[in-house]
Amino acid sequence: LSLESAQDSIILLKNVNRSLPLHIDQLINKKIALIEPTANATESMQGSYFGKAPFLIDPVTAIKAMTAGKLIDVEFVNGCKIKDPDESGFSAAIELARSADIVILFGGLDQSIEGESVDRTSITVPDILLSLIHQLEKVVRSSIHVVIISGSGLDLTYIRVSP
Repeated sequence: LSLESAQDSIILLKNVNRSLPLHIDQLINKKIALIEPTANATESMQGSYFGKAPFLIDPVTAIKAMTAGKLIDVEFVNGCKIKDPDESGFSAAIELARSADIVILFGGLDQSIEGESVDRTSITVPDILLSLIHQLEKVVRSSIHVVIISGSGLDLTYIRVSP
């Protein structure tokens, strides 16, 4: 039931130029940039649940496993932390995105913003994440595929209306 609920909660907000789904055979000889801290944080995948879920696989691990042994270059950088306003990681994210054929940005919420004894004051996407998206939009040659990992609702207006 939990697996079915998780699968049913996935929403495709938009699909610019019908660039999704990504198929392995179309990724051969391509470079994929994976950007954002929630891409390898299994804690974020649990929402505000505090406990160790033994069978979670983060997106970075899953994508690297799916592309292993194929001529696909997969690279990952954090870019930023969800709650920290420090933009020093932006340059590595921008450099990687500029050199990539496909950019997948993983964002959303983590326990630094929402959880036990931590309440959000807004339903908007964290400012640092929006700043990173703005910077990436300036250099990415094609679409930025944005994956939101969140245990609760978020206002995705900017992501929905951006090109």
